[in-house]
Amino acid sequence: MSESQAAVRWGVVADSSSISSPIRVELCAAEEKLLRLLDSNEALIGEICHYLVDGGGKRLRPTFILLAYRACGGSDVKIDDAIDAAIALELIHSATLLHDDIIDGGKLRRGKPSAYARYGSAASLVAGDYLFCRAFELCGRFEERLVHTAAR
Repeated sequence: MSESQAAVRWGVVADSSSISSPIRVELCAAEEKLLRLLDSNEALIGEICHYLVDGGGKRLRPTFILLAYRACGGSDVKIDDAIDAAIALELIHSATLLHDDIIDGGKLRRGKPSAYARYGSAASLVAGDYLFCRAFELCGRFEERLVHTAAR
């Protein structure tokens, strides 16, 4: 995926007035890694994850994490940690969307049939659990105190 394709996917625009312009490179790197993490050995699970995440979304949570990291003086030395935290939050958010649609019987998500409506509750539930696991996998390498703080 090119930087411009990733930028469009994350809603980053080229002009300097965009709130995400200062972190364009980081958002593109995050998008590429996010898409790789959606893949699964179980083809259906990967398909459901891609269906949901590729279906849009503003990616506000990752944007805010990366902006806050830079605003607090975060350097390139630890940028991979910030990107992983941003991706983990997006994965958790996506998992909750899958589970929410199962709970409330949501038929539409982002203007198209929800994963629940398209794939059924059992497969969507497992896909949501898979996204949680991928997020926890990313967070597992952080210092224990950071994980506890985030969990609260």
